[in-house]
Amino acid sequence: MTVRKANINPIDEILDSTVKAVSKKYGLFRLGDSSEFAQVNQFVSFGHYGLNQITGGGAPAGRLVELYGAFSSGKSLLIAHLLAECQKAGGIAILDDGEHAYLRHFGELIGIDNSRLLYLASETVEDVFDAMEVTIQTILDKNPDQLILYAWDSVAATSCKAEMDTDNNDTSGFNTEKARAITKGTRKMVGMIGKHNVCLVVANQMKKAIGVLYGPQDTTSGGDAIPFWSSIRIKLGKGERITADGKEGGEVIGVSCRAECTKNKIVKPFQKCTFDIIFDEGLVYASGCVDALIKKGVIQPIAAEMKGQIDKVRNTGYYLFKGEKYRKAELNKFFEDNRDNLEAILSDLEIS
Repeated sequence: MTVRKANINPIDEILDSTVKAVSKKYGLFRLGDSSEFAQVNQFVSFGHYGLNQITGGGAPAGRLVELYGAFSSGKSLLIAHLLAECQKAGGIAILDDGEHAYLRHFGELIGIDNSRLLYLASETVEDVFDAMEVTIQTILDKNPDQLILYAWDSVAATSCKAEMDTDNNDTSGFNTEKARAITKGTRKMVGMIGKHNVCLVVANQMKKAIGVLYGPQDTTSGGDAIPFWSSIRIKLGKGERITADGKEGGEVIGVSCRAECTKNKIVKPFQKCTFDIIFDEGLVYASGCVDALIKKGVIQPIAAEMKGQIDKVRNTGYYLFKGEKYRKAELNKFFEDNRDNLEAILSDLEIS
């Protein structure tokens, strides 16, 4: 009869013997014995409280994030803010500007240190991934724990090598070649960044899916590899214009945009938020917080009964917050002026 050692779980014996037999050849180990895998150790802030909230803290290190939407929906601006926030957190920011649209002075305006920004403009998809691998590996060889944010702007603007090498004006046949190159490169890079504090962010543009009669008629460039490997996908959309005086027809100084996490492996998906962009300032950090506070009941819209219709009410445009009466624009300014304390305010109100 076999006598087992006291206080030793038979499952643990099986696990130990399996790891001992397999680990040397295949790298098998108990996940609890390592803190390097299957967790996010750090986030890069988006520079907007709402975007940080719906993503679980920002862009996660060790993961792939895709920002996609129509043109002028804020993709490049969000990337610029991520680059700035990465530098502020002591990280290394890298931009592959396939659109050749980065503005040096605007980057400085929102907080990017151009003297420490690593910049390149790859011509083909193959060049993007080759440069990405070499650059990231070179940094990690110096410091394996270094926080890195590598942004590619954008997938739609970058052609594959086969397309660049031909004189044929018909580029429809190269979509498959581009998708194959992205599939190969993405598979390799996701495995590489997953072991380090490296966040890979890509921008992609939505386009009409040709020949689709039923279901979603919008798609993104580059095939399904990036949507598949992404831990977070954020769909961006344009909203209302922002005028200087808050009235329709006034001077347009910005635009209100909306974001939805259509895929999220960090926290629950399909959360939404709004954010404001001021053209000569960038993201308004506190924009959208009023809507969140209204949903939580912390801010109450002041309603008025419609004449002759007692059972119906309308919004007066005023809101009640801590006993004071405000317009929405005034509330937005209040939270923006208290930006340093906003997280504490939200925490006290059990919002964050």
